Amino acid sequence: MKFFIALIASTLFSSAFAATTIQKTFDGGNAVCEIKADVGSRAYRLNIVDEVIKGDKREVTLAVKFFKCAQTDAGLRLVKSSADEVLDSYIVLSSGALGTAQSTLASALFIAVDDSGTVLASQNVTQSGSEMTVKLSIAKDQPTAFILADLVSNVDSVYGSIAGLSKRYGGFVLHFSK
Repeated sequence: MKFFIALIASTLFSSAFAATTIQKTFDGGNAVCEIKADVGSRAYRLNIVDEVIKGDKREVTLAVKFFKCAQTDAGLRLVKSSADEVLDSYIVLSSGALGTAQSTLASALFIAVDDSGTVLASQNVTQSGSEMTVKLSIAKDQPTAFILADLVSNVDSVYGSIAGLSKRYGGFVLHFSK
């Protein structure tokens, strides 16, 4: 009997949390790691960590895992990275030779929008390490939210420095249960 009660409690807990799903969408912003010019580019993946309903709001906590395009023994691959890792990428020098540039992530702004592009929530994240968490508070009756990331980097090369270089990434949608 205790087994069945534990099984039912486990099922109810799992069902309540599993009601919200996250899906990678194709939006033209997929990360690629196919040619030498891709080396040093960033990519990220989102996973749902927690979801809590508070009044008329739904607080969703997402784990952000970073990846980079790197040259490995097996060729070019997306490998685990961290938010605070300085990434080396290739640039073409004025002589035509390949040089390198270093890119440091300065900040990451995660934005939730509805299907018409209206901003529902946003959070600027400045944590360091291999995994960040993002907490977004969205209206409880919202059926979906598209997640965009605006990653701002500082780039240094032999030609000088560029601060605040922004690149917008998209590609994840949250589907909420009623």
